[in-house]
Amino acid sequence: MTIPEDIRMRVQHDFQQQAEKAISLIQNALGQDPHHFLPPRQLRCAVFVAQGDTGTLQQALQLGLTDCRDLIMWGEYVVQDGKLVRKHNWNDPFGEEVNS
Repeated sequence: MTIPEDIRMRVQHDFQQQAEKAISLIQNALGQDPHHFLPPRQLRCAVFVAQGDTGTLQQALQLGLTDCRDLIMWGEYVVQDGKLVRKHNWNDPFGEEVNS
């Protein structure tokens, strides 16, 4: 699988000097196991959660390969007034997402 263009652009923006390393981490995660892969939604969650930190990106990608539900929780939901609220919908490309 190739990295969608919106994710590449977000990585360039968020990671700046570390963008090449971040892209490499994503490509490595995509190629680890043909039975476990990260679809674009989960890649967007990982990039969003990382906030420009390659160490956090690596952890998020690994989490996505282990249990994608946890990664989606980190990337799309927040707790507000004691309730779980969906803040982002990363099924859509960065810049086109519908915030809940």
